[in-house]
Amino acid sequence: MKKSLLLLVVAIFTLTTAFDASAKWTDRNTFGLKGPVKAVIGNNNYDEYLEFEEDGDIIFEEDPNIYWANIDRDNKGRIKSMTMDKYYYNSKGLVTQKETSGSGAYVITKFYYNAKGQVIKEVSSGDGPMGRITTTITYTYQKFDKYGNWTKRTAKTGKERTVQTRTITYY
Repeated sequence: MKKSLLLLVVAIFTLTTAFDASAKWTDRNTFGLKGPVKAVIGNNNYDEYLEFEEDGDIIFEEDPNIYWANIDRDNKGRIKSMTMDKYYYNSKGLVTQKETSGSGAYVITKFYYNAKGQVIKEVSSGDGPMGRITTTITYTYQKFDKYGNWTKRTAKTGKERTVQTRTITYY
């Protein structure tokens, strides 16, 4: 009986340790990406450009001329702040809020997810040179690649719908 209990404890410890090792946080997680993503390029009026090193650290975002030298991380290795953006996470490691400041504007964006961990709504509000703004975007997903990353979705803002696609390359 004691030997069976000891084997069970060792098995649970081994499985837990193996899971924790495979669940290493990378910057790809902050941006909702899965697998060995090398780069993401948004198409069709979807402005996104992300590039990652092989280990998952971000190289740059949106503008290839802006390098993220000022990245602050929390004790789990997650991006806490990056140049003009601050990130906040829930207990599942999903970004729930992003604060952006600069050029006379301050915007808070809140993210809402479905059971699969996909952003289904984002609400941005803030103050800037043009006054107070609030924008709500809802997303529906049409296509995914073999890693589960979306490659086509529809974004709806008010009555306007936009199809967003993106190209993802992998290591």
